[in-house]
Amino acid sequence: MNLLIIFLNLVSAVVQLPLLIFHKLGVEEYLSYFQTPSNRPDNISTVSQENKTKISPSAKPLHEVATTHCLHQKIIKANDIVDIVHAHGYKVHEHIVQTKDGYLLSIHRILKSSGDKPQNSRVVYLHHGLLTNSELFLLGENKEKCLPFLLVDQGYDVWLGNNRGNKYSRKHLFLSSTDEKFWNYSLDEFAMFDIPNTVDYILRNTQQDSLSYIGFSQGSAQCLAALSLNHDLNKKINKFIGLSPAMIPQGLNNPIASFLVTSAPGLLYRIFGKRAILPSVVFWQKLMGPVLYEKVVDKSLVFLFNWKSGNIKTSQKKVGYPHMFSSSSVKSVAHWFQIIDSKRFQMFDEGGASGSRLVYLSGTSGKTNRVASFPTQTITTPCLFVYGKSDMLIDIERTLDNLSCDIQTIGIDGYEHMDTLWADQYGLDLKSWDLDNSMMNTEDTNLTKNMDIHNSSSIDIDIDDEEISTAFRDEGIHSSFCNTDSNSIKTKDGSSRNGKRLPKETIAVLNEWFNDNIENPYVQKEDISYLKAKTNLQASQIKNWVSNKRRKRKGNMARMWNKSSTLRVKKQRPSRISKTTTKATIFIAKPTPRYVIPLEVEELLRKYISRNNLDLRTLSNVKKKNKKHKTVVNGFTAFRTYYSKFGKTYEDQENLSKELANLWKQTPSIQSTWRGYSEEYRASATDLPFVEWFDTYKSLIKPEPEKRDYITQTTTMFKFNELKRFF
Repeated sequence: MNLLIIFLNLVSAVVQLPLLIFHKLGVEEYLSYFQTPSNRPDNISTVSQENKTKISPSAKPLHEVATTHCLHQKIIKANDIVDIVHAHGYKVHEHIVQTKDGYLLSIHRILKSSGDKPQNSRVVYLHHGLLTNSELFLLGENKEKCLPFLLVDQGYDVWLGNNRGNKYSRKHLFLSSTDEKFWNYSLDEFAMFDIPNTVDYILRNTQQDSLSYIGFSQGSAQCLAALSLNHDLNKKINKFIGLSPAMIPQGLNNPIASFLVTSAPGLLYRIFGKRAILPSVVFWQKLMGPVLYEKVVDKSLVFLFNWKSGNIKTSQKKVGYPHMFSSSSVKSVAHWFQIIDSKRFQMFDEGGASGSRLVYLSGTSGKTNRVASFPTQTITTPCLFVYGKSDMLIDIERTLDNLSCDIQTIGIDGYEHMDTLWADQYGLDLKSWDLDNSMMNTEDTNLTKNMDIHNSSSIDIDIDDEEISTAFRDEGIHSSFCNTDSNSIKTKDGSSRNGKRLPKETIAVLNEWFNDNIENPYVQKEDISYLKAKTNLQASQIKNWVSNKRRKRKGNMARMWNKSSTLRVKKQRPSRISKTTTKATIFIAKPTPRYVIPLEVEELLRKYISRNNLDLRTLSNVKKKNKKHKTVVNGFTAFRTYYSKFGKTYEDQENLSKELANLWKQTPSIQSTWRGYSEEYRASATDLPFVEWFDTYKSLIKPEPEKRDYITQTTTMFKFNELKRFF
């Protein structure tokens, strides 16, 4: 009986708690609006004079309080960034970026409520910090504390990036997120792949030459590392703004945490493993509840970094903490521990991770293995740093000593790490950043209590860019990842990024000349003089346009028609199939059927036999075989790639690919067969492209006993042989 009474009291308290909260907020009359029409007042603003006195003069109107509370609840209960953006009345588009080492990153483009894409707008790219994701910039308790929304309202084209391994980027071309190799990355991979590949994708989709970059915490550090390693990236990022830029942290507050920093990385791996760190944060958040979870986060921040969070309101914590953390690799955390311990902005020390523990613990590892620092002295992009002077993660003096570019700093008294995003007196004036000019004007910002300006002449050091060899190519991915525009021209310095889009009149003149000289592989001097007079372009721009036009027209035809290579037979190894792959995408281990061209495909290809007499199999039209890589394909891309080669022109290939895609959806038998071919190809040890491999593989397939009539069988093969003769 006593237990029953206690239980009923708890239920009563839970029911009365929301009413008590609303009563304290002074919105009891507002709740009556949702009662039956007979009971509620005719006008919601008719509040009794007696209750008006309960509300302080500075308090917000009742409808604003209720609206704010409703917004907070929507953000807290949001499942992903789409829900958060919609709660504020904006729209978001998701894009997929494929890195050169095979990771698939989700990035988000923020749009106005109308959903219209900005045209020729200035592009701003924001990137989050360690153990967070793109939601971080959208977790302000109101729109005025959400930097992306402020930028969108001012006409900027805003993109939010994500690191590999977090909530939105846990996909790989052939690795599963449960594999240990998937999590084998650190700050090095962020700088070499994630940042430059994302920047290239954004510029390619927006048709812009450069963008402005805003990074928070680690987002600043990994961009600085990327700029130091990639000289061309300095031309693509015209301005860099670092919010709480954690380049060389001072250290951690607690002695236990400091012990982990100075210990060998192997100790960190023993505690957390070698995969994801904080993988179960959502579970603990739901288990603890919002109140307890908020206290645990506050205590943890004090324990590690001595952040008191005195400038952040409780309402902001309730909104931000539920979405604050996301997963990353343990190796990336170990990398930061190495930077703190060495007091150098260095690359990851693989020797410390896998070398002799005795050498590492003795402190003599630097004598046997000294890892290179990121060459930040080569950065030429102008920078602005906004930081809190009470932030122990920021060592601004050491950061400035490692840079030689034009720099301005804004140091704010009393601010800690998260205050540049969530502080109660949040007032970062975007006009003071002046994203439209070469450097930022910081004279009028109301937060500049003590601004230290560091100016130095920018240096121009040429770096030999080294192409990082990988086993991946663009051909295996959707065309939106790698399409280029032949109507754009390269810059004067010959860089490979797309230039500004040409006027329609200029394109018409160039296309007319190109069609008249389609068989001429070179641009003659007379042609250049003629085109310069007609288009006002420079000679180098004309040559680049013609080169891009010819490359686009050919497409991948030369590679597809080069069939002279033979398949190198090696011992097959088991296929690496993701553990999360469904059975529908796994080819069942059974005898492979004899290859016969499907009748549906045969009828489709007959339309493309005599479209064009151009013979791309001649020696002048065949691509050289000095660079061949194994393409990564699935069943659909294998099917489409192989049969789309029968279109002899680029236009025919494009139209044929669309019809093949429709045929794929309607024919399950084709799907199962070509999924099997793709699995056989991935399991093989060949480096050949799929088309060349499959041409040889067809002749090696053992035929099965046929159940069809002999005449039908012969007729089908006769049609196929006749079809081959046409090509």
